[in-house]
Amino acid sequence: MRATRDRGYNFCGRDQRLMLDVLKLVSYANLHNEEEERYKQQNLGLFSRS
Repeated sequence: MRATRDRGYNFCGRDQRLMLDVLKLVSYANLHNEEEERYKQQNLGLFSRS
């Protein structure tokens, strides 16, 4: 019984770490997309000005 509880706890810990990694990747991707959008808007501003 205790072995399965320990194994379950370790599994949960691994899942939480995995979720944190996924969240980091997602937030990094969102940040990158925002920067890309800003860059596109700046370029569009340059194009429309000329």
